[in-house]
Amino acid sequence: MRPTPQKKNPAITVALIAAVAAIVAALIPIVCNKPAIIPSEPHPLATCHYSFSGMVVDNGSHRSIPGAEITIVGKDRHYFSEGDGNFHLSLDTNDIRVRVTKDGYEPFDESYSLPQDASIIPLTKTK
Repeated sequence: MRPTPQKKNPAITVALIAAVAAIVAALIPIVCNKPAIIPSEPHPLATCHYSFSGMVVDNGSHRSIPGAEITIVGKDRHYFSEGDGNFHLSLDTNDIRVRVTKDGYEPFDESYSLPQDASIIPLTKTK
């Protein structure tokens, strides 16, 4: 004999959604290093002040390059371009030096002052 399916109570669903929303609202000031009700040290993972985004492309063909390693020089931060070559970084500083590497390509190294528009980072194939 199959058990009778239980009906979902919409009031419980709404209450759960409200509880999750309240928790998220309470965590945003902590994660984004904004002042909280109780003063505390900045969260070590707080990186919500600046963003740097763009696309890594082949300098010759202008095709996107997935899996390029993007390093913020001087920080222990490493990222990778997505399958379409795009990347989006959240950073805690506005003056950065970016190094982009990918096997078969020459390294790209350049400084940026944020905020700025999305960047196209061209990589040149090694000979």
